[in-house]
Amino acid sequence: MRWLVATATCAALAGTLAHLSGDEAARARALRRASVPALDELAMSAGMLGDDWQLRIPEPLAVQTVQGGGPGWMRESIASELPQSRAFREGGSPHLLRIEGVDAERGFATQLRLWRAGWDLRLPQPVRRRMQPGTFGAAVGVGACVWAASRRLAWGVLVAGLASVLALALFALELPVPGAKGLMDELAHAPFWVGLSALFTANEQLSTSLIFALVAFCLVLAYFDHRRSRDDASSLTLPRTFFDALALGAGGLLLVETALRSGWWDALSSLWGGLGALALVGACVAARFAASSSRGAAAPASREPPSGE
Repeated sequence: MRWLVATATCAALAGTLAHLSGDEAARARALRRASVPALDELAMSAGMLGDDWQLRIPEPLAVQTVQGGGPGWMRESIASELPQSRAFREGGSPHLLRIEGVDAERGFATQLRLWRAGWDLRLPQPVRRRMQPGTFGAAVGVGACVWAASRRLAWGVLVAGLASVLALALFALELPVPGAKGLMDELAHAPFWVGLSALFTANEQLSTSLIFALVAFCLVLAYFDHRRSRDDASSLTLPRTFFDALALGAGGLLLVETALRSGWWDALSSLWGGLGALALVGACVAARFAASSSRGAAAPASREPPSGE
Protein backbone atom coordinates (compact mmCIF):
# COMPACT_ATOMS: atom_id res chain seq x y z
CA MET A 1 0.00 0.00 0.00
CA ARG A 2 2.82 2.37 0.82
CA TRP A 3 4.30 1.95 -2.67
CA LEU A 4 0.95 2.77 -4.21
CA VAL A 5 0.80 5.96 -2.13
CA ALA A 6 4.36 6.78 -3.20
CA THR A 7 3.38 6.26 -6.84
CA ALA A 8 0.40 8.59 -6.55
CA THR A 9 2.49 11.23 -4.76
CA CYS A 10 5.23 11.19 -7.39
CA ALA A 11 2.59 11.27 -10.14
CA ALA A 12 0.91 14.37 -8.68
CA LEU A 13 4.31 16.05 -8.27
CA ALA A 14 5.26 15.19 -11.87
CA GLY A 15 2.08 16.75 -13.25
CA THR A 16 2.56 19.93 -11.22
CA LEU A 17 6.21 20.38 -12.20
CA ALA A 18 5.47 19.65 -15.85
CA HIS A 19 2.77 22.32 -15.83
CA LEU A 20 5.31 24.87 -14.58
CA SER A 21 7.81 23.98 -17.33
CA GLY A 22 5.84 25.49 -20.25
CA ASP A 23 7.67 28.81 -20.20
CA GLU A 24 8.83 31.11 -23.00
CA ALA A 25 12.08 29.19 -23.52
CA ALA A 26 10.15 25.96 -24.10
CA ARG A 27 7.87 27.71 -26.60
CA ALA A 28 10.88 29.08 -28.46
CA ARG A 29 12.41 25.61 -28.67
CA ALA A 30 9.17 24.21 -30.05
CA LEU A 31 9.00 26.92 -32.71
CA ARG A 32 12.64 26.44 -33.72
CA ARG A 33 12.00 22.73 -34.21
CA ALA A 34 9.01 23.50 -36.45
CA SER A 35 10.60 26.39 -38.37
CA VAL A 36 12.53 24.53 -41.08
CA PRO A 37 9.58 22.34 -42.22
CA ALA A 38 7.36 25.45 -42.25
CA LEU A 39 9.88 27.42 -44.30
CA ASP A 40 10.19 24.54 -46.78
CA GLU A 41 6.41 24.35 -47.06
CA LEU A 42 6.25 28.08 -47.74
CA ALA A 43 8.96 27.74 -50.40
CA MET A 44 7.08 24.88 -52.02
CA SER A 45 3.91 26.98 -52.11
CA ALA A 46 5.92 29.72 -53.84
CA GLY A 47 7.27 27.27 -56.44
CA MET A 48 10.87 27.55 -55.21
CA LEU A 49 10.99 23.90 -54.17
CA GLY A 50 9.78 20.95 -56.20
CA ASP A 51 7.99 17.86 -55.00
CA ASP A 52 11.39 16.20 -54.70
CA TRP A 53 12.49 19.01 -52.30
CA GLN A 54 15.07 20.22 -54.82
CA LEU A 55 15.64 23.96 -55.24
CA ARG A 56 14.19 25.33 -58.47
CA ILE A 57 15.95 28.70 -58.31
CA PRO A 58 19.68 29.32 -58.76
CA GLU A 59 20.28 30.08 -55.08
CA PRO A 60 18.32 30.52 -51.85
CA LEU A 61 16.17 33.63 -51.82
CA ALA A 62 17.42 36.47 -49.63
CA VAL A 63 14.72 37.77 -47.26
CA GLN A 64 14.43 40.15 -44.34
CA THR A 65 12.57 38.83 -41.32
CA VAL A 66 10.14 41.31 -39.84
CA GLN A 67 7.70 41.00 -36.98
CA GLY A 68 4.14 41.60 -38.06
CA GLY A 69 2.52 40.69 -34.74
CA GLY A 70 3.02 38.58 -31.67
CA PRO A 71 5.91 38.26 -29.19
CA GLY A 72 9.48 38.97 -30.27
CA TRP A 73 10.79 35.50 -29.49
CA MET A 74 8.91 34.17 -32.52
CA ARG A 75 10.96 36.25 -34.97
CA GLU A 76 14.19 35.39 -33.15
CA SER A 77 13.41 31.68 -33.23
CA ILE A 78 12.63 31.60 -36.94
CA ALA A 79 15.54 33.85 -37.87
CA SER A 80 17.94 31.54 -36.02
CA GLU A 81 16.78 28.56 -38.13
CA LEU A 82 16.72 30.42 -41.45
CA PRO A 83 20.24 29.25 -42.48
CA GLN A 84 19.00 25.65 -42.22
CA SER A 85 16.28 26.27 -44.79
CA ARG A 86 16.67 24.97 -48.33
CA ALA A 87 15.19 28.00 -50.07
CA PHE A 88 15.79 31.07 -47.87
CA ARG A 89 18.66 33.05 -46.45
CA GLU A 90 18.70 36.25 -44.49
CA GLY A 91 20.06 39.33 -46.23
CA GLY A 92 19.24 42.70 -47.72
CA SER A 93 16.32 42.22 -50.06
CA PRO A 94 12.96 43.72 -50.98
CA HIS A 95 11.45 40.34 -50.07
CA LEU A 96 10.08 40.28 -46.55
CA LEU A 97 9.40 37.24 -44.40
CA ARG A 98 6.64 38.52 -42.16
CA ILE A 99 6.08 36.66 -38.91
CA GLU A 100 2.71 36.98 -37.24
CA GLY A 101 1.78 35.07 -34.14
CA VAL A 102 -0.54 34.60 -31.20
CA ASP A 103 0.70 33.41 -27.82
CA ALA A 104 -1.83 31.93 -25.40
CA GLU A 105 -1.84 29.92 -22.20
CA ARG A 106 -2.28 26.53 -23.86
CA GLY A 107 0.01 27.13 -26.82
CA PHE A 108 0.87 29.41 -29.69
CA ALA A 109 0.41 29.81 -33.42
CA THR A 110 2.70 31.43 -35.98
CA GLN A 111 1.91 32.41 -39.54
CA LEU A 112 4.67 33.01 -42.11
CA ARG A 113 4.09 35.36 -45.04
CA LEU A 114 6.42 35.91 -47.96
CA TRP A 115 5.70 39.51 -48.96
CA ARG A 116 6.78 41.90 -51.66
CA ALA A 117 4.99 44.87 -53.18
CA GLY A 118 2.31 43.44 -55.40
CA TRP A 119 1.96 39.95 -53.89
CA ASP A 120 1.58 38.25 -50.54
CA LEU A 121 1.97 34.49 -49.98
CA ARG A 122 1.34 32.74 -46.69
CA LEU A 123 1.47 29.22 -45.30
CA PRO A 124 -1.61 27.12 -46.12
CA GLN A 125 -1.81 26.27 -42.41
CA PRO A 126 -0.17 28.25 -39.60
CA VAL A 127 2.35 26.57 -37.33
CA ARG A 128 0.43 25.61 -34.22
CA ARG A 129 2.09 24.10 -31.18
CA ARG A 130 0.63 23.19 -27.83
CA MET A 131 2.37 24.00 -24.59
CA GLN A 132 0.55 21.69 -22.19
CA PRO A 133 3.27 19.51 -20.68
CA GLY A 134 1.25 19.16 -17.49
CA THR A 135 -1.42 17.09 -19.27
CA PHE A 136 1.19 14.59 -20.42
CA GLY A 137 2.82 14.41 -16.99
CA ALA A 138 -0.54 13.83 -15.31
CA ALA A 139 -1.51 11.14 -17.85
CA VAL A 140 1.72 9.21 -17.34
CA GLY A 141 1.18 9.52 -13.59
CA VAL A 142 -2.27 7.96 -13.95
CA GLY A 143 -0.76 5.14 -15.98
CA ALA A 144 1.84 4.53 -13.28
CA CYS A 145 -0.93 4.26 -10.66
CA VAL A 146 -2.79 1.77 -12.87
CA TRP A 147 0.42 -0.26 -13.22
CA ALA A 148 0.87 -0.29 -9.46
CA ALA A 149 -2.75 -1.28 -8.78
CA SER A 150 -3.16 -3.87 -11.55
CA ARG A 151 0.41 -5.24 -11.43
CA ARG A 152 0.43 -5.20 -15.24
CA LEU A 153 2.82 -2.96 -17.14
CA ALA A 154 0.80 -3.32 -20.35
CA TRP A 155 -2.33 -1.93 -18.72
CA GLY A 156 -0.40 1.00 -17.27
CA VAL A 157 1.18 1.95 -20.61
CA LEU A 158 -2.12 1.65 -22.47
CA VAL A 159 -4.03 3.73 -19.91
CA ALA A 160 -1.29 6.38 -19.91
CA GLY A 161 -1.38 6.65 -23.71
CA LEU A 162 -5.18 6.85 -23.90
CA ALA A 163 -5.35 9.33 -21.01
CA SER A 164 -2.82 11.65 -22.66
CA VAL A 165 -4.77 11.63 -25.95
CA LEU A 166 -8.07 12.23 -24.14
CA ALA A 167 -6.63 15.08 -22.06
CA LEU A 168 -5.33 16.89 -25.15
CA ALA A 169 -8.68 16.39 -26.88
CA LEU A 170 -10.60 17.83 -23.91
CA PHE A 171 -8.31 20.84 -23.47
CA ALA A 172 -8.46 22.01 -27.07
CA LEU A 173 -6.03 24.50 -28.55
CA GLU A 174 -8.18 27.41 -29.75
CA LEU A 175 -6.24 30.29 -31.27
CA PRO A 176 -7.62 33.14 -33.42
CA VAL A 177 -5.27 32.63 -36.36
CA PRO A 178 -6.41 32.73 -40.02
CA GLY A 179 -6.33 29.29 -41.60
CA ALA A 180 -6.39 27.36 -38.32
CA LYS A 181 -8.72 24.35 -38.30
CA GLY A 182 -9.84 21.68 -35.87
CA LEU A 183 -8.36 18.71 -34.03
CA MET A 184 -8.04 16.40 -37.04
CA ASP A 185 -6.04 19.01 -38.92
CA GLU A 186 -3.84 19.45 -35.85
CA LEU A 187 -3.18 15.71 -35.79
CA ALA A 188 -2.32 15.74 -39.50
CA HIS A 189 0.35 18.40 -38.83
CA ALA A 190 1.52 16.98 -35.47
CA PRO A 191 5.32 16.64 -35.11
CA PHE A 192 5.28 12.85 -34.65
CA TRP A 193 3.11 11.98 -37.65
CA VAL A 194 4.89 14.47 -39.91
CA GLY A 195 8.27 13.02 -38.95
CA LEU A 196 7.04 9.43 -39.33
CA SER A 197 5.65 10.19 -42.77
CA ALA A 198 8.92 11.78 -43.84
CA LEU A 199 10.83 8.71 -42.59
CA PHE A 200 8.62 6.30 -44.50
CA THR A 201 8.89 8.38 -47.65
CA ALA A 202 12.67 8.73 -47.45
CA ASN A 203 13.55 5.07 -46.80
CA GLU A 204 10.91 2.38 -47.21
CA GLN A 205 13.23 -0.50 -46.28
CA LEU A 206 14.37 1.20 -43.08
CA SER A 207 10.81 1.96 -42.04
CA THR A 208 9.77 -1.68 -42.62
CA SER A 209 12.69 -2.89 -40.52
CA LEU A 210 11.75 -0.50 -37.74
CA ILE A 211 8.17 -1.78 -37.72
CA PHE A 212 9.27 -5.41 -37.40
CA ALA A 213 11.79 -4.47 -34.69
CA LEU A 214 9.07 -2.66 -32.75
CA VAL A 215 6.71 -5.64 -32.98
CA ALA A 216 9.46 -8.02 -31.82
CA PHE A 217 10.41 -5.74 -28.93
CA CYS A 218 6.80 -5.48 -27.76
CA LEU A 219 6.38 -9.27 -27.90
CA VAL A 220 9.53 -9.85 -25.84
CA LEU A 221 8.55 -7.17 -23.32
CA ALA A 222 5.05 -8.62 -23.01
CA TYR A 223 6.48 -12.12 -22.49
CA PHE A 224 8.71 -11.10 -19.59
CA ASP A 225 6.05 -8.89 -18.05
CA HIS A 226 3.58 -11.78 -18.19
CA ARG A 227 6.07 -14.22 -16.65
CA ARG A 228 6.62 -11.84 -13.75
CA SER A 229 2.91 -11.26 -13.24
CA ARG A 230 1.77 -14.93 -13.12
CA ASP A 231 2.72 -17.63 -10.67
CA ASP A 232 2.01 -20.45 -13.11
CA ALA A 233 4.28 -20.26 -16.14
CA SER A 234 1.93 -22.55 -18.09
CA SER A 235 -0.70 -19.80 -18.05
CA LEU A 236 1.36 -17.88 -20.61
CA THR A 237 -0.64 -18.18 -23.82
CA LEU A 238 -0.16 -16.72 -27.28
CA PRO A 239 -3.40 -14.66 -27.21
CA ARG A 240 -2.51 -13.16 -23.84
CA THR A 241 1.02 -12.33 -24.97
CA PHE A 242 -0.27 -10.86 -28.23
CA PHE A 243 -2.77 -8.67 -26.38
CA ASP A 244 -0.09 -7.41 -23.99
CA ALA A 245 2.23 -6.68 -26.90
CA LEU A 246 -0.56 -4.82 -28.68
CA ALA A 247 -1.30 -2.78 -25.54
CA LEU A 248 2.38 -1.96 -25.02
CA GLY A 249 2.88 -1.00 -28.67
CA ALA A 250 -0.26 1.12 -28.96
CA GLY A 251 0.22 2.79 -25.59
CA GLY A 252 3.89 3.50 -26.25
CA LEU A 253 3.10 4.96 -29.68
CA LEU A 254 0.45 7.25 -28.18
CA LEU A 255 2.83 8.35 -25.43
CA VAL A 256 5.54 9.32 -27.91
CA GLU A 257 3.02 11.21 -30.05
CA THR A 258 1.51 13.13 -27.14
CA ALA A 259 4.91 13.85 -25.57
CA LEU A 260 5.80 15.73 -28.76
CA ARG A 261 2.39 17.28 -29.39
CA SER A 262 1.82 18.47 -25.81
CA GLY A 263 5.16 20.28 -25.65
CA TRP A 264 6.49 18.03 -22.88
CA TRP A 265 9.59 17.14 -24.90
CA ASP A 266 10.40 20.78 -25.62
CA ALA A 267 9.95 21.70 -21.95
CA LEU A 268 12.19 18.87 -20.79
CA SER A 269 15.42 20.91 -20.87
CA SER A 270 14.08 23.51 -18.43
CA LEU A 271 14.59 23.18 -14.67
CA TRP A 272 10.95 22.41 -13.93
CA GLY A 273 10.76 20.04 -16.88
CA GLY A 274 13.80 18.09 -15.70
CA LEU A 275 12.46 17.84 -12.16
CA GLY A 276 9.10 16.73 -13.53
CA ALA A 277 10.79 14.01 -15.58
CA LEU A 278 12.61 12.79 -12.45
CA ALA A 279 9.28 12.71 -10.61
CA LEU A 280 7.82 10.59 -13.44
CA VAL A 281 10.75 8.19 -13.15
CA GLY A 282 10.12 8.03 -9.41
CA ALA A 283 6.44 7.23 -10.03
CA CYS A 284 7.36 4.40 -12.41
CA VAL A 285 9.93 2.97 -9.98
CA ALA A 286 7.42 3.11 -7.13
CA ALA A 287 4.82 1.43 -9.37
CA ARG A 288 7.30 -1.34 -10.14
CA PHE A 289 7.94 -1.93 -6.43
CA ALA A 290 4.21 -1.79 -5.72
CA ALA A 291 3.55 -4.47 -8.34
CA SER A 292 6.39 -6.64 -7.03
CA SER A 293 5.31 -6.34 -3.40
CA SER A 294 1.73 -7.25 -4.32
CA ARG A 295 2.91 -10.35 -6.17
CA GLY A 296 5.15 -11.30 -3.26
CA ALA A 297 2.27 -11.04 -0.83
CA ALA A 298 -0.05 -13.04 -3.07
CA ALA A 299 2.43 -15.81 -3.84
CA PRO A 300 2.53 -17.49 -0.37
CA ALA A 301 -1.25 -17.52 -0.22
CA SER A 302 -1.46 -19.20 -3.61
CA ARG A 303 0.93 -21.96 -2.47
CA GLU A 304 -1.03 -22.90 0.67
CA PRO A 305 -2.49 -26.37 0.35
CA PRO A 306 -6.26 -26.69 0.53
CA SER A 307 -7.74 -27.47 3.91
CA GLY A 308 -8.45 -31.11 4.65
CA GLU A 309 -11.93 -32.56 4.61
